[in-house]
Amino acid sequence: MKLVEILKELKLSKELISLFKGEIPIIDKFSMFKFYINDTKTDSLPYPPFLIPFMYSYDADHYHMGLIKHWFSDRELSYGDMTDATEFETTEIAKNERQLFTKLLFDEFVNNEDCVVTDRIIQCQELMGLSDLGFEFFKKINNRDTDSTSCDLPIFRENSPLNCLNFTDSYEGDFPSNNKFIVPRNIDSASYFEISHKEWIGYYVGKRGFSFFKKEPKFKVLDNIPDWLKPETNKQELFEKYIGSGELDKAWFTINGPGFNPKEVGERLQRLKEFSKEKAYHLWADFWCERYGYMDSFIFI
Repeated sequence: MKLVEILKELKLSKELISLFKGEIPIIDKFSMFKFYINDTKTDSLPYPPFLIPFMYSYDADHYHMGLIKHWFSDRELSYGDMTDATEFETTEIAKNERQLFTKLLFDEFVNNEDCVVTDRIIQCQELMGLSDLGFEFFKKINNRDTDSTSCDLPIFRENSPLNCLNFTDSYEGDFPSNNKFIVPRNIDSASYFEISHKEWIGYYVGKRGFSFFKKEPKFKVLDNIPDWLKPETNKQELFEKYIGSGELDKAWFTINGPGFNPKEVGERLQRLKEFSKEKAYHLWADFWCERYGYMDSFIFI
């Protein structure tokens, strides 16, 4: 399978590849989620190609979860979820594999198994390499008076993913924003879909009502916004400019944003292959294009 070949080229662990292959039964049979690898050609809707999904939901919101991989940039790998119904808004949920597995196991244990240690949940624990984690501790976290989440687990206290933080001071990663704040130092390597509130990058600025009633905006516009994130720029012309100047990272961020349908994104993924010798990227571009590169009636934003 081409997707498995891509994951091997990225040198992911055998446990993580097993998750992508659907060999770890973390999805309950009554769940609205499916493993992406078992997806038929068009069952999962197109999504921006910086996410390599391992599962998706087929409910109204249509939700993907997977590996965040920004080709042509120095951004570190991390893991995120993407909600199609909210303009493909993407959040960082884990910085590394163990955090991802711990979150998946905790969420499944408390939400679908109702804190009952079933054979399926034990099998997931073993296949994920988490045999050292105790389910009694999961219960203790879940039974707190506050709304507990996987972010309350010890593994998320250091090197925390952005989704688990309330302040920027302790964040050490590359992700640009969460629902509470934006990390200005990361804006120059950000995609549109990773910006939780588009007001930060200049959208909706003129929609604040009469001047008499104007209040200080909740989400202030950043001072220095990259061109590919600005609302007024022609994204297709901008892509050509970046290709011409050899700024491939900026070209990549541009097509992971508004202004393109899947066919147009696919054409540009193929053009970027001319500038990369990385086998994994060539495989991913072909994989994405085979699934979605023929669609011209669907505009990302």
